[in-house]
Amino acid sequence: DAIKAQVRRDTRLGSVVHWIERHLKDELTLAIIAESNNMSERHLQRRFKACFGVTVTKFVERLRIERAKQILSVSHASIASAAQSVGFNSSDSFRRAFERQTGVTPNVYVKRYINE
Repeated sequence: DAIKAQVRRDTRLGSVVHWIERHLKDELTLAIIAESNNMSERHLQRRFKACFGVTVTKFVERLRIERAKQILSVSHASIASAAQSVGFNSSDSFRRAFERQTGVTPNVYVKRYINE
């Protein structure tokens, strides 16, 4: 997996990624992530962009959507439940993020890939 390959090269970012993965349900802003990992916001943002090609915010969104897809496919949880379990407080913001990351809405994803 591309993320694992990148974090092997940069162990500092690896620990940040693992921290993010453990806190996906929590509010995750650049400020919170940087402070919790003893880094400045600017430094963290630059390192993320250089390593992953995306901002910290986009990276968090991608991880949340990937985790939501796993939850939907493994546990057959409701879309609202999956959204909450990965830190989305609004089903509308979850739907928009899901569609941005996958190209389809959560409902279409469930119908197409899970309830075949």
